[in-house]
Parts: sequence; C-alpha cells; structure tokens
Amino acid sequence: MYLSPVNRKAKYKNDCINNSKKGLLSVWKNNEAEKDIEEKSALPVEEFVKIAAYRNCNYAN
Repeated sequence: MYLSPVNRKAKYKNDCINNSKKGLLSVWKNNEAEKDIEEKSALPVEEFVKIAAYRNCNYAN
C-alpha cells in the first residue's frame, strides 16, 4: 500500500504524539510531580501532557 509523503509524515507525527503522551504520563503521574505541575500550570496533568507531547513532536522536525 502506498502512502504519500504527507500522509506518512502525519502518521509519524501522530505516533510520536501518542508515544510521548504515554511516556510523559508514566513519568509525571506521581503525587509530587503531579501536584507541582498542577500548581504551576493550573492544568490537570493529562492536559499538560497533551500540550507537552504536541510541542515535543511538532517542533522536533
């Protein structure tokens, strides 16, 4: 099956975001880190992880 370069790049970026979310959640989902993130950003950890993962994968290329 042929994937155009644009579709392939989008798939890789989506994979990167999903993998980054999983990794960041596993690191930041403890009581001290979670409390610190929520105090500083005023966002739940899950929302902060989505933003960080997108930023990591979007600006890495």
